[in-house]
Amino acid sequence: MIRAREAELEVNVPRHVLIVKMRDGEVSNPKGEHVLFESKVEEIDLPPIWDSGHVARARDLSWKQLGEHRAALLEKIDDLGRQEEEAEEQLQEPGAPSHLEKHAVNLKQARETLWGGIHQIDAELQMRPALSFGCLCFVLIGCPVGIWFSRSDYLSAFITCFLPIVFVYYPLMLCGTNFAKEGKFHPVATVWAADALAAFIGVVLFSRLLKN
Repeated sequence: MIRAREAELEVNVPRHVLIVKMRDGEVSNPKGEHVLFESKVEEIDLPPIWDSGHVARARDLSWKQLGEHRAALLEKIDDLGRQEEEAEEQLQEPGAPSHLEKHAVNLKQARETLWGGIHQIDAELQMRPALSFGCLCFVLIGCPVGIWFSRSDYLSAFITCFLPIVFVYYPLMLCGTNFAKEGKFHPVATVWAADALAAFIGVVLFSRLLKN
């Protein structure tokens, strides 16, 4: 067992190892023997999933990886579409093999699965800036409320701002994101709906504050 005051993790993807750089620690064994060290480097093999072609979820990818993965999915969708068209053309010919119909159905289902991945990426591309922009919307609501409750207690002002955000903004954001991931509506309209509502409420509150 190795214990260290601090450690730094580094992933070497080409070598498929996790490099652990430790400082100010000790190594102990079941016999109770201890060895102190100032610095130590250990390499741990990454699990087999790294070599299995596993694709991370959209939320785990960086901005660059999202674009690259989306382009790769579109290429696969186009390729499956061409295969499906060829299978349907062969089905129109006399004496076509019976398995072609099932093959065409499988190709269609594969394309639909890949389109689901596209919807996931599109929703993620909209959700990240929308959540960041939501902080500005919270400020737009919190400033006029804070001014109105300036002479009241802090808890009343906090609850007045906090409850609508918890029971209105985040449920609307979650619903809109799920609709976008399922491809039911355009991701811009659904994901940004919560921000649009919060910004509208903030503008209305500011306008009333300025009138007073």
